[in-house]
Amino acid sequence: MSTLICSACQYENVVVTCGFCLQCGIDIEVDGTGGCGSPPTSKHPTAVQRVAEAVAQHSGSQPVDEGDSWAVRVSLSNGRQQVAHFESANGSPNDEVSFFSICGPAIERNALPLMIWNERLEDGYFAARTIHGKRMYVLKSRNTYSKYDTLSIVSAVQSLVQLADTVEAKISAGADVF
Repeated sequence: MSTLICSACQYENVVVTCGFCLQCGIDIEVDGTGGCGSPPTSKHPTAVQRVAEAVAQHSGSQPVDEGDSWAVRVSLSNGRQQVAHFESANGSPNDEVSFFSICGPAIERNALPLMIWNERLEDGYFAARTIHGKRMYVLKSRNTYSKYDTLSIVSAVQSLVQLADTVEAKISAGADVF
């Protein structure tokens, strides 16, 4: 079986006709030696970006590139909004995608109620995460999603961001910050 080794990430791509590295998304060309050709000139959308774009399209908003992740502001039925952050589930931007939504500052008095709530959740879980140097409570998807499974991820995002917003409203005395 013939392969192409990506010059950027060293991923061993099985020869396919897509023309880009399946690991990092850069353009690759066969140079006659079985390796990658000249340095990349463009980058294809990653799975994370594709999922964020699908959710944004469904939500009527625009995805925002945050470097390591993508963010989408989701409008809720109660008139509030909540941001869903999409990231690679395993470190590769072209594999499975997970997401999280910020609920508010990680305050000790809220830890036990959130951990008890975790017992009832099937699709997500509450966790503490450092974001921009501050400890925050987040609701994270328990499952990962394929870039091709947009209907499932849109449904899961709507459900989990609604719950994240409910927790945010309780933590922040009704403020709509995240």
